[in-house]
Amino acid sequence: MDTDVSICSLSIEAREMKNMDKISAWRSQLDYATLILMLILFEFIVSVIMLLVGYLTGNAYFRGVGIGLIISWVTSALAYFIVKKAKATFSRAQQQKTN
Repeated sequence: MDTDVSICSLSIEAREMKNMDKISAWRSQLDYATLILMLILFEFIVSVIMLLVGYLTGNAYFRGVGIGLIISWVTSALAYFIVKKAKATFSRAQQQKTN
């Protein structure tokens, strides 16, 4: 009886490992910059939806959530572009230093 349980648990672990390999392959195709830009775009879309729902229904809660999300995506976009510019400046400085 113990061997049946251990064989079953091994097959479950093997299936989980196979699924993890599929997930890892999918994740490896995404680079960090694309993921960040997609999340910023997602925040923008959700903020527009919340604002529209808030104004169409007259609900102040949804408008407040929409405004909060606008603040969030603007802050995220600013941080992304500032970091991107800083990395470019740093790499240019490193190249000049080595030359």
